Amino acid sequence: MSVEKDVVFGKGGDVDLKLDIYKPATATKRAAIIHYHGGGFTGGSKDGLAAALGPMTQLGYVNIAAQYRLAGVAKWPSQIHDVKAAIRWTRANATRLGVDPARIMIAGYSAGGHLAQMVLLSPPESFPGDPALADAK
Repeated sequence: MSVEKDVVFGKGGDVDLKLDIYKPATATKRAAIIHYHGGGFTGGSKDGLAAALGPMTQLGYVNIAAQYRLAGVAKWPSQIHDVKAAIRWTRANATRLGVDPARIMIAGYSAGGHLAQMVLLSPPESFPGDPALADAK
């Protein structure tokens, strides 16, 4: 297993958004799971996911612990923009990561679970202000 820490995947305001990548030893096109931490939107960090992601990586998944801006740093819906940015980054870097871009999943814990559900259940235009929407016009 290899681990890349603090890879910048985007920028939210003045904040560099970072993620950690946990890859199995063999490099083939694998499914990826992007994970979001809990903490009531006011605490926690991607670093708290490390212990759980090691065993999942041993099962053959590429696991990514992604940062999102906390409520004290940015107001809603900035957090959802951060989640979507990590998904876009993972798709764009699928070859480098050894990931099948059609097999990217997201998982979250507590507040992170809320973010994962919001992204999965909402059309892209649901969150005005997303920088990606400006690019699409």
